[in-house]
Amino acid sequence: MKPEYKKIPIINDTFDPNSFVYIIKQNIVLYIIILIISLVSAFIFLRYTPPLYDASAIIQINKTSQDMQAVMLQNSMDDVLDQNLNNLVELMRSPEFKKRSLKKLPLSIDYFSEGTFLNYEQYTSNPYFVELRDTKQFFYNIPVYVRFIDEKTYELIYTIENEKNVFRLKTNQWNSIKGTEIYLNISNYQKILEYQRFLTGKSYYFMSHDENSSLNSNFSTLDVRVLDEASSTIVLEYWGQNPQKAADILNTLIQDFLDYNIEKKQEQANKILEFIDQQLKVVYKSLDESERNLSDFKRNNHIKEDVFLITGDKLFNSSDNE
Repeated sequence: MKPEYKKIPIINDTFDPNSFVYIIKQNIVLYIIILIISLVSAFIFLRYTPPLYDASAIIQINKTSQDMQAVMLQNSMDDVLDQNLNNLVELMRSPEFKKRSLKKLPLSIDYFSEGTFLNYEQYTSNPYFVELRDTKQFFYNIPVYVRFIDEKTYELIYTIENEKNVFRLKTNQWNSIKGTEIYLNISNYQKILEYQRFLTGKSYYFMSHDENSSLNSNFSTLDVRVLDEASSTIVLEYWGQNPQKAADILNTLIQDFLDYNIEKKQEQANKILEFIDQQLKVVYKSLDESERNLSDFKRNNHIKEDVFLITGDKLFNSSDNE
């Protein structure tokens, strides 16, 4: 007689609370360590990671019948504004197009303030503003710290190759630093006093950029892509540490695109007018040639001008009688 074996299911459909509690007790230390590590990691991430703000916009490209007729009249397919979404995307990604927006925004100098744990980008909310002239190459892309002595005096501090440079300068006038001229204007001195009082040892600082480094610094997080080819839509997204700056960059890009659209349409209209003028010249030339041939014919055949007039009058009279 064969012994009977009880089959044990792969997944038990019963829950044993006692076994569960026993497993928890055996590994309680491990679970507590995992929980503590997770909480500390989340705290460090939230505490020391600056927030990123996302700005986005959607552009819809409309192709009218007039645009189609214009393209057909010019016999050209090189108008990227009305032809291909991918070409438009590449246009807005190009450095030359971004430079249009760069020149319209205060992006050549970035302003920051040091906090207890993080540094914050000030953008237009900065309590002072700097202008530079004849900027030397060494002055680009380095943090230049500003410490205010009083409302009329400040110290400029920067480090190059482990050498600390300190200059005491006057506000609201041009000062020269190794060939670079700097003008600092204070817009909110009360804010500066409060900052220096509550955050002792911390400073404001700024970084200046040339055109290429400004493009890399301010447009590296810009994403332009086709959203939907069927509806001819393009989406623009921008991430930045300052919400106002993110919105300004995106709005300026969109406005520049609309301006570029108008410029291209004006250029297209000018090409159409130029084409019409050329055709009119051809027609006038042909008409002049026909008139010369007619005059030559009458002169060679000794035909008087009034013969054509009389013949014309007889034709009109005969038609009237009918």
